[in-house]
Amino acid sequence: IPKAGREAFGALLAGRFVGRQSLMSELRDFLPSGDNRPGHIIATLSGPPGIGKSRLIHEIKIHAQFHDVPFLHAACQQGGEAGIRCFERIVREALTLNSSADTQRLMRQYKNSFRALFPGLLGESQNFSSARPIQPESPQKHLDQVARCLIEIAETTPFLIALEDLQWIDETSLGLLCALIRNMTAAFNSKALPQVLLTHRAEEARGLDTVYELLSKFSQLVIQIRAMLLI
Repeated sequence: IPKAGREAFGALLAGRFVGRQSLMSELRDFLPSGDNRPGHIIATLSGPPGIGKSRLIHEIKIHAQFHDVPFLHAACQQGGEAGIRCFERIVREALTLNSSADTQRLMRQYKNSFRALFPGLLGESQNFSSARPIQPESPQKHLDQVARCLIEIAETTPFLIALEDLQWIDETSLGLLCALIRNMTAAFNSKALPQVLLTHRAEEARGLDTVYELLSKFSQLVIQIRAMLLI
């Protein structure tokens, strides 16, 4: 895409955020460009319901698509959604980004961890509600393996993950998110990485202490925004 075309789109995007230029300035080093390594790999956005968090996610999706960066989105559901773990959607989409041969290789390489966390990925169950629990002998190993699989995919095809309404995240997805953050920060200086955008309701963040404690250790890689008004 010619530089002039990208600049024109940037102006158009800024116009869609009338009155929110300061927010876009904060996100500048996070928004994917498809050309350069981002200055930040994780962004968090918190605020009360109805403030425009979903609208912002939509705008970032447009930005990512314009730069040919795959946008993998999942919204966590209050009380769960028929047993579906929200991060399973992300993993499923990520596995389609590279060649079919590469996908098959990854499925074989990480099959034990997929089976432990998301057995539906292997076609072993058509009923998500019957998904087996994490195997008790090494749950962290399985979480780390799937996190490394996502990072391996991003080395070939960088992508952006958006997890919405994090206050309702299920336990398995929360564990995988923490494992992904740990493995991403460990590989920051040596590999292309996914980017992660997290949104949640500020007043319902009590269950996210583990995530924020982890992010505080890597604050130089994280943009944290507490939104007052996005619409």
